[in-house]
This record gives sequence, structure tokens and C-alpha cells, in this order.
Amino acid sequence: MDSGSGLGFDMESVNYKILMPGADSDNLCLHLHWPIEACIVLFATSWIFATTVPIPLATAEIVELSGNDAIVFAQSQFSSDVGLLTPGHYQWSAWLSAQGRVRQLFALLRPDPDRLLAWLPRGSANDMVTALTRYVMRAKVALRVVPDLVLHDGEAEPSASGVLTPADSGWLLALPGSTPRSAVLASAPASPAPDPRRLVEWQLADVDAGLPWIGPEVADMFTPQALGIERLGAISHAKGCYPGQEIVARLHYRGGNKRGCFRVSIEQPAPPRPGTSIVSATGSALGTLLYAAPSDAMRSRGLAVLPQQEAEHLAPTLESGACVEILGPAGKSPSTD
Repeated sequence: MDSGSGLGFDMESVNYKILMPGADSDNLCLHLHWPIEACIVLFATSWIFATTVPIPLATAEIVELSGNDAIVFAQSQFSSDVGLLTPGHYQWSAWLSAQGRVRQLFALLRPDPDRLLAWLPRGSANDMVTALTRYVMRAKVALRVVPDLVLHDGEAEPSASGVLTPADSGWLLALPGSTPRSAVLASAPASPAPDPRRLVEWQLADVDAGLPWIGPEVADMFTPQALGIERLGAISHAKGCYPGQEIVARLHYRGGNKRGCFRVSIEQPAPPRPGTSIVSATGSALGTLLYAAPSDAMRSRGLAVLPQQEAEHLAPTLESGACVEILGPAGKSPSTD
């Protein structure tokens, strides 16, 4: 019998199993000594509490910058205003090439006055350390890969955006998007092991939030405006020089950006690799897939960089022939796709 409780189980059978020791008859119509409401509340409370435990998803790609010059060095290299980042806070930032293309996109955490952590949701910490080390020169800053932290799915209701909250020997930070989400970067738990199914759900939530994460396959290909990372607060137009700053400023103040980031649905259950080309009906190149995850048994959902002006009139496909449906601009709340 359905209780209507919304807890997803048969209340009569559960009551029978739980409460039978307190029955004073053997027939199916049991007379119970304990109030049913108290049992339901107790069970529901335990169930809700269990869902707030952070769930491990995958190894976190993190670069540490430490030393007396860590803040100054980061300010000279990254696109956000690191000088405004106070200890105990984080901001979204990027590292660009001299041509104004995004090489890495990350959350920049400042847990201590002379230490920064760059969490790369889809990037490579090893690649970033190797490339960034060339610019250290005489700066008193040490770069290293942090090897022992894991990305967890955190609380459903995160703390205020920009506030770095200590959590489980690590840190909790809010993610952009219309649905409240938070990431916990903490040591790997003894159990449970990372859950691939939850990781797929997490990646789809990233897609729906329009988070244009950059992996090695698409690094150094797109401007900040094409990816739309200004809405994340990852670009400062008021700070001094940094690599690619002139290109970014020109596109911001004079215009000229012709591409944007879009949510797409692909008629292919196995998600295409990041960097997969998207083409027109005639086979000409239209855009590039940033990343995707399986959404059901027939389709994948992802983010792609495509022409802005023509997006509504395109009939794109992959080079394999799989149809690509444009769902809308990244960052806008999706309807039921």
C-alpha cells in the first residue's frame, strides 16, 4: 500500500517488519503500540542526514603556488584580479596564451596568505605546472602538483559564493549555476570508492550550468568571450597586464567575438571525445565540442563552441553523421531537454 510519504517504499510492509515485535496479535491487521508518525520521522531524519555526506567522484587536479611571491606571480599570469583575493576565499580565473586563448580554467583558492591552490575541473595539473614553471624566473614561488585530494559532491546548499569553507580536511566551494551545488576538495576517504554513475550526474550538472571547463584536448583554442567565462568572474578588465590581456580587452570594448558556448544534445549514447569537430550538412566546420556525458540510453549532452549569429538556424552533425541538437546558450537555465 502506498503511504503517500514520498520516501519511495511501501509503508505497510516496512511497518510490519519494523513494528511486528510490538504487535499483540498474529493476524495481518496488526495493532501497534508505537505511533507510526514517530517511526516515520525517525527514519526520514536518518535518511536525509545520510545524503549530506560528501560523495567521492574523481581525483582532483590541483596546482599549488606557494612562497613570498605567490600572489604577485599569480596576479601577473592569471586573468582574474588575484590582488582582491583574501585568505579564506576563492575566485574563478584563467591562464591565457599571448594570443588571448584559454590554456587553463580553474577555481583559485587562497587557504593561506602565501599559498594558492588552482583546481582544474577538467585540466591537467602536470601540464599546468610544466608550462607555468617557464615564467617563474627569479620569483620566490614554488609550483607543485597536489596529488592526494579528491573531488567530492558536497552539500546541496553551499556557503556563500567566494567563501572557502573548511570541510573534511579540505575545502568546500560553491559552483556557479541556477541549481545550488558545491564541490568538496578533500583527502580520499577509506570508503566508499568513487562512483562512476555519480560522476556522470555531476558532469551533466556542469553541462546544464553551462560551465565551459577546458581539458588538454581543447586548451589554447578559444578566447574567454567565446567560452563565456566573463560571467564566472574569471576576467578582470581593471587589473594590470597579464598574458593575452590586449586581445581580451579589444574583444570586450570593441566587440568582434563571433562564437559562443552552447548546450547541445548528441544522438549518440557514448559521449564524443572533447575536441570533436561539429560540422554542417555540407561537411564544413562549424564548431568544437568541449565535453559531453551520457544523458540516456540514446543520447549524450554537452557543451560546444559554435557561431553565435547562426546557431538557431544550424543543422549540425558530428563528422560521424550523428545529429547534434542545439539546446540553448550556456549559462541560461535549461528547460526540460
